[in-house]
Amino acid sequence: MNSAVSYEPIQQVDLRQLQYEQLIKLLSLNKSSTFEEISSEDPYIWKILVFDTFCQESLSTIFKVGNLRDENITLHLNLHTQRDKIHGVNTIYYIQPTDENINKLIEDFDKDLYDAVHINFAYPIEEALLQKLTRAITKYNAFYKLKQVFQHHLNFIAATPSLFDLNLPKIYQRLKDPRERPILVDLMAHSLVSVLMTLRTLPVMYYQTGISEEVAKRIEV
Repeated sequence: MNSAVSYEPIQQVDLRQLQYEQLIKLLSLNKSSTFEEISSEDPYIWKILVFDTFCQESLSTIFKVGNLRDENITLHLNLHTQRDKIHGVNTIYYIQPTDENINKLIEDFDKDLYDAVHINFAYPIEEALLQKLTRAITKYNAFYKLKQVFQHHLNFIAATPSLFDLNLPKIYQRLKDPRERPILVDLMAHSLVSVLMTLRTLPVMYYQTGISEEVAKRIEV
């Protein structure tokens, strides 16, 4: 007796496309539908994008300058450069929630650089840093400037549809430094969680003792 068995083809996931879709939503001020698009009569239709170096590199693998213009972004600047005060536009921050970046963000509020601020963190911010930012916003009476705060899972670079990069140069050398090791473990965990959240999948983790165990246990948390 003959029997026939059919198999459903495995659909390959395009990680690059999934990250692109999330970034487009971020650049569209996290709108959930086209019905929420900003009216052309809105004086705040134009946007400025401020990013740190990691997020800049992540964006540049997917977006060209023309793509940013399509999203009404007229200016894109690195967070750690000298910037002028610009009011009357939406300012999108796309940054990692590190202590250094939070300090720079607070400095921007102190200088009153922008008046419509949308903060997007590449991965969830720690409670202590969020409280630090909140205290500073209160100190500078800047709550009216703050339009959005979003936590994303975008802390990786999608080099190709099936290849991603954590963008941690000299990682093995840096892991030998006991001061840097816990910071790097956290970054690796955040990046891997970002990939998993983007793929909408739960992993089965196998690991050996050492750095892989530290990262795996951090992911479990």
